Amino acid sequence: MQIYPASVVKLFYLGAVHRWLEDSKLQDTDELRRATRDMIVQSYNEATHYIVDVLTGTTSGPELPPSELKKWITKRDAVNRYFASLGYTNINVNKKPWCEGPYGRETQAIKSFKPGRNLLTTDATARLLTEIVTGKAVSSKRCAEMMELLKRDPSGKSDDPDDQAHGFTGRALPHGAKLWSKAGWTSETRHDAAYIELPNVNLDNGRETLSAHPNTNRSRSRATHSLSVGQFYVEAALQMPSFIQRIKQIEDSLGSLIRTSNRFLCWMRARPATAPRP
Repeated sequence: MQIYPASVVKLFYLGAVHRWLEDSKLQDTDELRRATRDMIVQSYNEATHYIVDVLTGTTSGPELPPSELKKWITKRDAVNRYFASLGYTNINVNKKPWCEGPYGRETQAIKSFKPGRNLLTTDATARLLTEIVTGKAVSSKRCAEMMELLKRDPSGKSDDPDDQAHGFTGRALPHGAKLWSKAGWTSETRHDAAYIELPNVNLDNGRETLSAHPNTNRSRSRATHSLSVGQFYVEAALQMPSFIQRIKQIEDSLGSLIRTSNRFLCWMRARPATAPRP
């Protein structure tokens, strides 16, 4: 199933940046590194706009004549072509994320070429994150750099509901768990692509471990999140054992997703928000 990913699409732009750098199609400048960090760590849309521009050789701006717009969208599809060459299917990664926009040629492209928005699947997202975690995306050195940007600290507290370390997958983790992730959210949906390393716990006793987590009471007072690996969804916040069991059942079909007994990858797709936030 194709899903509008919000800022989770930035994970794909991150992978493209490092592929372009590896192939010397981009110069490794301080500005490029600043924008890449802000895109992943802070999830800034403005930084992502810069990244999309340098990856594709396109810029936003006034409307274009039809012939020029066609050339523009062909260039804008550069990241799509890259992932298609790797065998990724049913995704669209050629749009900038917006808060108030888009305008001009960006709006023209949305109206004239379909799909009109970014789209991902859980399979594609899990695959890319798996390849980054296992050092198979671009190179092991570049994967290590990407992992550094994706690293979150779920310990402590945050009053920001959109904090990537505490507002998404981190809410469901036991004390001592490690988290690498890229979240995405709009006024109606919340997503998270996450790699998690659980502490050394008895996986058959996950409920007891989770019940000791300081965020558990808060989780029980609100709707639990729905997690999926590939296209399999399970309730995880209060049902860690069944989550682990389901992942074990589908391990083979997802290419040995679990590397050890206390590691797994997931995509979290939270239920839509009950009311839009400003």
